[in-house]
Amino acid sequence: MDSGTLTAASAGAIISRLICHPIDTITVHKQTIGHFSFKTMPLKAYYKGLPASLALVTPATCIYLSTYCYTKEKLLKKKIHGTLLYSLCGISAEVISSVMWTPLEVVKARTQIAASGSGVLRVVRDLYKTEGLRGFYRGYWMGIAIYLPTTVSWWVVYEHSKSYLMNLTHWDVSVVAPICSALGTVVATVISTPLDIVKTNFQVATTSAMKAQANSPALVQPALTIRSIASSILKKYGLRGFVRGLLTRMCYVMPSGMISMSIFESLKPDIQLV
Repeated sequence: MDSGTLTAASAGAIISRLICHPIDTITVHKQTIGHFSFKTMPLKAYYKGLPASLALVTPATCIYLSTYCYTKEKLLKKKIHGTLLYSLCGISAEVISSVMWTPLEVVKARTQIAASGSGVLRVVRDLYKTEGLRGFYRGYWMGIAIYLPTTVSWWVVYEHSKSYLMNLTHWDVSVVAPICSALGTVVATVISTPLDIVKTNFQVATTSAMKAQANSPALVQPALTIRSIASSILKKYGLRGFVRGLLTRMCYVMPSGMISMSIFESLKPDIQLV
């Protein structure tokens, strides 16, 4: 990991999270508890889970982007180009960084739906007490299954569209990057949302917040297996249950990615166009 990549990745990750975290909180509420109201949710609640997100998202993003850049550099020397190059780089970045991403997602999601007064430290303590270290990696393999095709599709669209626009318009990369990131996000979010909904419900299924809501007819029961959660969603909502929060999630992921990649590519503009 070179210092330029670390600095660029850190700056992009922190700034994008600070701006977009409230939208992420709304998305998690819609995907798990099943409802959300601006009228009843206090302002500070939109930032629940932010400390955990910032604490882990920076190193996780650094690992992710550094792995992508390093793999790309090595594969280019082996004359691997185009879609195959972007796919292999994305896969490498996702598999390695998921070791940090999964605990972040579990803690963040549980904190976001926890009762008022339940901070990150309490969520972490309760999770470790009830489920041990394994609880922090709840949904790890499903996350890999979701985000591998998501990552591959995002990078393929991003890199191809970036090369095309840079060659066609000669715009600065700080302008091209957010456009291409938005295009990649649309494709990747549509692909990943159904499984992401199941994964998010699985990760928070054992929380007191979900158990407290278990008798509500509008909510998924706090089932403990992926299959039972998927079946419960299908039974209660039909196929539309697997796209709940799609637009909200896209509204979070899109600006977050646009901000992050614009900053990253501006500070680290030496990713070779191929």
